[in-house]
Amino acid sequence: EYEIFGQFVDSRGRSIGTNDFRISEAGVTGDPSRDATQPAVVFHEDRKQFLVAWQADDSNFGLADDEFEIFGQILDQDGGVVQDDFRISETGGAGGVGLAWNASTGEYLVTWKAGEAVAAAQAAPPSFLERLFGAVAGDSPAPPEPDSYMVFGQLLGGDGSVTANNFQIGESGASNGSSSNTPVAVFNPSTNE
Repeated sequence: EYEIFGQFVDSRGRSIGTNDFRISEAGVTGDPSRDATQPAVVFHEDRKQFLVAWQADDSNFGLADDEFEIFGQILDQDGGVVQDDFRISETGGAGGVGLAWNASTGEYLVTWKAGEAVAAAQAAPPSFLERLFGAVAGDSPAPPEPDSYMVFGQLLGGDGSVTANNFQIGESGASNGSSSNTPVAVFNPSTNE
């Protein structure tokens, strides 16, 4: 069993506050078949809150062993729970979390990858660009190559509420020579992107 824990530290790396507080609850405590791993955290400056996200095969959400999705929790600036565990992804085979906070809108962007079997089962959802500009008639995305994965995203309001459905951002992996395991999300305040 693996779970996500937190610890506040000062500018010198010394522990402050509650020692090793638990964040995730992936199933029943002590169940070795349930894991929460690959955490990411981002701070919402206006609300003074943290969004923590991770991958888990969480039986509390009806997932089978090794059926991974992305989950999150919102904590206040002292580590207290504001919003308990909630599910973010709906792609299956999800992992490698990236987070960003948009200072202009107060929204979070959560990114993750999902493997080729998952992407093929998704019946080729429209890409982010297709959603913005429309698909060319007759076009359909080619299935991902072996050892590749699709990158997905989810917008969340500052309170953790879903503001859009999961959307496909792109494809990565063998087809473009990428070796990254974790999509990265970054907000550029100069361009509001």
